[in-house]
Amino acid sequence: MSSPYDDASDDSSDPPSGDSLRGTRHAASTGSSAASTSSDVLPESVPESAASASACPAVIPPSDVPAWMERLGAKSVDSLLVKLVKHAADTYAQPPISNFRVGVAALGKSGAIYLGANIEFRNTSLGQSVHAEQFAVALMASQGEVGLNSLALTHSPCGHCRQFFQEVYGASGMRVVFPGSPAAVLSDLLPEAFTPSDLHEDPPLVMRGGNFELVASDDEGELDDLAAMALASACASHAPYTTCPSGVALRFEDGSTYSGAYYECAAYNPSLPPMQAAIVASVAHGVSLPGGLQNDGTVKPALVDAVLCELDDAMVSQQSPTEAVLASLTIGSDVRLRMLKVNLKA
Repeated sequence: MSSPYDDASDDSSDPPSGDSLRGTRHAASTGSSAASTSSDVLPESVPESAASASACPAVIPPSDVPAWMERLGAKSVDSLLVKLVKHAADTYAQPPISNFRVGVAALGKSGAIYLGANIEFRNTSLGQSVHAEQFAVALMASQGEVGLNSLALTHSPCGHCRQFFQEVYGASGMRVVFPGSPAAVLSDLLPEAFTPSDLHEDPPLVMRGGNFELVASDDEGELDDLAAMALASACASHAPYTTCPSGVALRFEDGSTYSGAYYECAAYNPSLPPMQAAIVASVAHGVSLPGGLQNDGTVKPALVDAVLCELDDAMVSQQSPTEAVLASLTIGSDVRLRMLKVNLKA
């Protein structure tokens, strides 16, 4: 069979505008159907996943993929990914420092497609930035995806992201395509990689790992809804190397709430903190963050509440980096980070 990328240069149709993609997702959520496709384009059986019923505009569920292929003139799912990366960058990237937009379109093992983009924060360190590839992985995990098949990008993935991908189930054989280079697999892009098995005898992987069982400290009392969200995200953390799970939940002035889990990396530095994962969730749903680049059709509500959940005796604490990012997004306001201390269930 020919390479799934052999029609990637087909530019008979441009990706739709942000409003167009959001409109299609809305139609899908109200029950519109799409024509079926052959098994060499989509998996014969689609694992049951939250992605298939997601209302997130940055997710195209499996049932909508054939319609998008027809609309954009894509001959395979992977060429559809290539056509979607510019849209991902234009719609979701928020790089107020570099003004350099990066877009990603990823195909999950469920058959769903996830869009991602880079995010930067003013008035804090560059190390707080979210890479587009991390955006996509965090979104996939939060939506209940079960693995990663292929990925298209606007630019070559940096070493940081090539390392971060080592944590993801299915990534070792993941197909990667970016401008100016033939399709490759991750092992070609990072040979002789430092992998999770170098630190952990039987490492769990993102999208296939076990959850933590956490309980709130006795003095926390009854949890409010935002604290409960942060606790749930902490339980979903990927933290096999430090056993220090954490989660963040955010509330905006329009009442919307988003949460994110901690995604640890064996190389430590490429780890994605829970604050950034929560921000990914908000941006994927159309929130344009303060200090970011406003996109047409997005909302820009103020951030009014934030909760960080982590272990009472955490050897690795997310409090300082979370407070730094929170401060960068709430300049001129008095929003304070609330801490929820928990323990591993005995």
